[in-house]
Amino acid sequence: MSSSELTVEAAQLACLKAVVGDTMPELIWNTNDENDEENGGDDELLDFVTTEIWNADVLQSLPLEQTEEMTSKQRRTLLQNSSSRLALAVSQNLRSLGCTVDDEESLAVCTNVIKEWWKQVEVHDEEETAKGGQDEDEEADNDDDDEDVPPGHCVMCLRYMPLTFHHLCPRMLHKGMLKKGMYTKQNINDGIDICRPCHSAIHKLFDHETMALKVNTLEKILEDERVQRWVRYAEKQRVVSKDHTIRGLRYRR
Repeated sequence: MSSSELTVEAAQLACLKAVVGDTMPELIWNTNDENDEENGGDDELLDFVTTEIWNADVLQSLPLEQTEEMTSKQRRTLLQNSSSRLALAVSQNLRSLGCTVDDEESLAVCTNVIKEWWKQVEVHDEEETAKGGQDEDEEADNDDDDEDVPPGHCVMCLRYMPLTFHHLCPRMLHKGMLKKGMYTKQNINDGIDICRPCHSAIHKLFDHETMALKVNTLEKILEDERVQRWVRYAEKQRVVSKDHTIRGLRYRR
């Protein structure tokens, strides 16, 4: 393997690590603030789980560049088959590490990992298309709204960073919240795009029920004094190279 291929794979692993951390945030709850500053909240368990998922060789075989041409049924079938393959490869390790309790939960985790990985690629494609097709009128319209957060920037610390998707209602509570009527199918998946350090901070400050019922909008999150202190700290920290991570999403055949 050439040095350039090694660099691409390292970038892919870095992106996958962020996806796994977003899917299983409990892996990084015990990380201290110093580690957050240095590596975005990664710890040894997160590294190990990420490597196990990568070594299953399922993500590498996804025809992500062809998915735009697929029907909804084809996309669902691809997701189901890929999730089953990944779960078959890693379920035992996930259970032995205490990340999941049974094969059913392992399958759900693997499905979410693939969904988030898929989403990262599609979001990047949409951003590139939007940049390429933006004309002078669109730029003028954008200038009229000074309060919008620029694309690619964390909506909390406002830094230009690799972004993760934070579900305002944690996934593991979706079924219960829908059953109780606290959320609808239309808003149960609402969320915000934030950097990994800010994502980690939210999960350290609030438990799942609090997130779902009390701090379930960006405005409510930012009203918390602890979050405000975190944001003041985060906005002064270094910016991680976004391009380095995004380039890793593209496979070299």
